[in-house]
Amino acid sequence: MAKHAKANRVQVHPTQAPGKGILLAVEDDGRGFELGDAIVKEGSNRGLGLASMRERVKLSGGAFAVESNPDEGTDIRASWPCQESGITG
Repeated sequence: MAKHAKANRVQVHPTQAPGKGILLAVEDDGRGFELGDAIVKEGSNRGLGLASMRERVKLSGGAFAVESNPDEGTDIRASWPCQESGITG
């Protein structure tokens, strides 16, 4: 993220989400971008990082969101519900 965003600061926050899920938040103070510009036509090699992240999160049962604006940085959030394992301690 720092490489492409030209960010001075990148923060990664793994936390327990409401409802006993997992939330991973990644925030940077980089150059940001227009979300519409990140939508890539099939066959293009741009934007594969975000597309790959979204696909991996969804395939693992999670939710994915991106917020970004030019010159305002980018926030990426991925969350997964926790499933009961049936293991007792």
